[in-house]
Amino acid sequence: MIAPNRSSDAPPAARTLSTASTTSSASYESNPFIPSTPNSHAAPFASSSAQSSQLDPEFLVHDTLYLYISPETLTLEPVYANPAVPRATLVIARDTGLLRMNSPPSPTLRQEDVTTVCGVLGILTLNSGDHLVVVTDRVKVGKICGHNIYRLAGYRVIPVVSRESVTLTSAQKRDDELYLQMLKDILTACSFYFSTTFDVTQNLQNQSRTSAISGKIPLWKRADPRYFWNRNLQKPIIRLAEKDGTQNVDNFILPIMCGFVAAERIKLNSSQTITLALISRRSQYRAGTRFNTRGIDAAGNVANAVETEQIVVLHDSGYIASYVQIRGSIPLFWRQVPNLKYQPPLYIDKSPLLSSAFRYHFDDLHSRYGRVIAVNLINKHGYERRLGEEFAREIQALNSDPKNLRYVHFDFHKECSKMRWDRLSLLIDELRPELKEQGYFLRVEGKPGNEGTRVVQRKQSSVVRTNCIDCLDRTNVVQSVLAREFLCQQLVEAEVLTHGQELEAGSLLEITFKRMWADNADAVSVQYSGTGALKTDFTRTGKRSIEGVLQDLMNSILRYIKNNFLDGFRQDGFDLLLGRLEVKPFGRSPLSKRNKPVRVFLLSASTSISFVMIFVTLILQSADSDSAWMFLAFWLFVLIGSLQLIMRFGEDFVNWSTLSPPLSSNDAVTEETDKSVDIQMEVVSGDRRKK
Repeated sequence: MIAPNRSSDAPPAARTLSTASTTSSASYESNPFIPSTPNSHAAPFASSSAQSSQLDPEFLVHDTLYLYISPETLTLEPVYANPAVPRATLVIARDTGLLRMNSPPSPTLRQEDVTTVCGVLGILTLNSGDHLVVVTDRVKVGKICGHNIYRLAGYRVIPVVSRESVTLTSAQKRDDELYLQMLKDILTACSFYFSTTFDVTQNLQNQSRTSAISGKIPLWKRADPRYFWNRNLQKPIIRLAEKDGTQNVDNFILPIMCGFVAAERIKLNSSQTITLALISRRSQYRAGTRFNTRGIDAAGNVANAVETEQIVVLHDSGYIASYVQIRGSIPLFWRQVPNLKYQPPLYIDKSPLLSSAFRYHFDDLHSRYGRVIAVNLINKHGYERRLGEEFAREIQALNSDPKNLRYVHFDFHKECSKMRWDRLSLLIDELRPELKEQGYFLRVEGKPGNEGTRVVQRKQSSVVRTNCIDCLDRTNVVQSVLAREFLCQQLVEAEVLTHGQELEAGSLLEITFKRMWADNADAVSVQYSGTGALKTDFTRTGKRSIEGVLQDLMNSILRYIKNNFLDGFRQDGFDLLLGRLEVKPFGRSPLSKRNKPVRVFLLSASTSISFVMIFVTLILQSADSDSAWMFLAFWLFVLIGSLQLIMRFGEDFVNWSTLSPPLSSNDAVTEETDKSVDIQMEVVSGDRRKK
């Protein structure tokens, strides 16, 4: 098979440092250009030390840094519990923007503006020059295999070149303000995680394959590029690391991952303690918002691609088990283009590139996970039918070896209609032979006195790839059911449960499991659709409720508003962070606004005026006045007509992203026409390249 190459703070005088600690309050600057005072809620963090015997402390990321700001330089100095330890600093010259390694700061520099930071996100280029982006706050979310995992809770953007020395046009100043707002929206709305001692981008099975040598490899080089979200921002520092040839620069490169992480230690009984952890890793390839990123690209990347790993650690026995699932958009060239209708038209592209992109996608999954069990949850009738038929057709054309790929189409809404969620057992029963053969990753580590030993006893041989239309709500429910199935199996084999025993209803373990999966569903959904997930009442409680249905209604309304009127800006934020939206200080602004048709302004004005006039008429006119009723009828007529025209020209009112212009409505392939039309549709490849 051919697979593409995927490729707070204390003043510096406080030299008595404690071991690593965390902060719980986010600290964002209202104006990122103005240096903030140190966060008084945070304490300095001691520099990293190896928390596991297989890791070489020389190759870990600095846990804490002092950032010295002077008119000449920005200097990052590692903080150690022992101030006598030799250290190298990363220096950025503010006049040229050049990076270099240097000796510790001079005593005079220590008198300059200084703050404590938790890491370096990278360097962002705007019209006003390069900007250093640093982590100012973090929250510990748990400990996995002895390593602290943190969520990004605060950041700061510092201009390398002072604002006074840069001359910008009013348009460039406006654009820079928009870029900074984009960055803020993404870094605050989406959840980002990191560790200075543990590779959060790799699942445990992948880590076990390279455990013998990974301890001598810098953290950023070990990171899976799919989940290394700030790699674009880190490029200037990576270039210095490759040029410098020493690990001193590597220690400053902190990979961050977008997704979800939770880990909780639970006492089962007087003799058994368990850690349950859940990690979802969102791919940076074809990343974006719901209606702006759908389907597949030419390199085989799919939208909303997420790897989810459930980890179980039994501390008394050294038993560590991991089960991995994946999700991703239906791997076809398709889009739903927002036009103010709740269910926008469906676009399908019959491109000759599809067969190769489809093969790249599944070959890549096979090379990473083994056999792929593709579970399609979309409707077999109505609006979604066409996608299911095309998906099945491509699977049949590709699947020369059924041992590598199995396709299951389970109509979730039909089978589980009228809240019959127990019918999910039909899907589990159909998959049971494959699940039994699939297994899970299991590693046993030495008990006290023999900590150095670790034995991999089994590996997961395949993966379930689940999708619905959005790969959110239905997908979340099915993935949580599969995870529960394997959690019970793992606990039975670890002799925590007896054969055939389920999780005890209302137990702390079951409550934690449900909460984690519901929180995971919400986090993944917010990143893609802008709202929490639907159907999470089932995930949290094991059954549907009227309250859950009402919450789903509220989330659906919010999705409609955000997807039509806000997601273009959010998509630009993703593209800026990942380097797809390139800022060229001396070129044309990529944010140049597309001229809106005159009807947009006229219809908006007529609708607003109609609302005002109707309100005024109802408030001020007497109820028995014929003229008042005629006046009211006239403005109702204007309002209804304006709203009808707005819906007719809905695409003109949608907030489009800079890199995703609207398609012509004449290109739509919908169930109303029930025919397939070849269209020319731009396919933007991800960062991976074919070998």
